[in-house]
Amino acid sequence: MMLRLLPLARSKRTLLAAGALMCYAAAIVLAPGDVRSQLDGGRPKEPSPLQAHADPLPAPVAPDGDAFAPRAAIDDDPPAVPPPPPLPRLVTAPNVLARPLPSTHVTAIATGTQPTAVIDSGGTARVVSVGDAVDGSTIERIDEDGVELANGRRLLLQPVPGQ
Repeated sequence: MMLRLLPLARSKRTLLAAGALMCYAAAIVLAPGDVRSQLDGGRPKEPSPLQAHADPLPAPVAPDGDAFAPRAAIDDDPPAVPPPPPLPRLVTAPNVLARPLPSTHVTAIATGTQPTAVIDSGGTARVVSVGDAVDGSTIERIDEDGVELANGRRLLLQPVPGQ
């Protein structure tokens, strides 16, 4: 699409020319008097002599320490948690024979760095680890197949039926 410029009417041209002349006259009148043209080859006026300031020079300030050192110590590492104390062991008299309960069996085993097992003893389930007391003896070892007690007895893994 091409735009066509319509010729201005004679009265409009006259108004535009008068406006341009008025802007030119206003620029001459409003121009500062001490501005010199670059085309003028005359010498510039003598500059006024500069007066010295009586302000004292700034004094250097000694830093109180390393300016780039952090202001506060930040410890991103969590505090070390000590391992839990060992559980107390059940001490039995040496002359008493510890008879295992017939209903004691292992229902679950979790191996790893600290192996644990779930033992069902008389209908009560509890979580045990190496060193805990079971049926008058202590647990010596927990592996994938079962739990070995200090008296030589071995409790094999017997999951609860129906689960």
